[in-house]
Amino acid sequence: MIISRKAPLYAALLLVLTFGGTEAQGASGKAVFDRTVAIVKENFYRPAELGGFDADVTAVRAAAGNLDDKAALDGAIGRLLAGLKTSHTARYTSDRVDYYELIDVFRYNYRQRLRQLYPPEGEITYEGIGIATRRIGGTLFVSDVYHGGPAARANVKAGDEIVAVDRAPFDEIGSFKDKTGEEVALTLRRKADGPEMTIRVRVEKL
Repeated sequence: MIISRKAPLYAALLLVLTFGGTEAQGASGKAVFDRTVAIVKENFYRPAELGGFDADVTAVRAAAGNLDDKAALDGAIGRLLAGLKTSHTARYTSDRVDYYELIDVFRYNYRQRLRQLYPPEGEITYEGIGIATRRIGGTLFVSDVYHGGPAARANVKAGDEIVAVDRAPFDEIGSFKDKTGEEVALTLRRKADGPEMTIRVRVEKL
């Protein structure tokens, strides 16, 4: 995990950077939580505003239960960081597109670590179709279609409701993992309560 002091946006950015793009092998949920706390206390760019942070840590930790449960860990860290009331401060993990896109934005600051994460040159890629998504009222929509990407070429449109990928629930990373060069069946709904449509989209390294 890294917090940078170089500029306000950098300072607000908390990234989980671990070998292989996942949490350190064998790390317990408590260890991940404690490491998050340590990074904030050591590096947060407005230290004068951390007066109540220890109390927040105690309260969040007590309410979280078993931190080896992923949902409990994610919720605890999310609540803790939200309490800092600082934009772009979050825990980004390798099962989210944001993780790769934010690392790419700040790649020159972390070039040495990225060579370890993505050998040999530190080139940041993930498998996908070139869309961003947003959930509204429990329904998942395409919020952006990346210009020139596979989804754009397949005529996927911003505003499409995502129903399924290969007849399974959509996962922004998992739906496309190990499928580079293959086509997936993306089931969409273009109008509210309208008919479903299925589009074949090629998965690429993005």
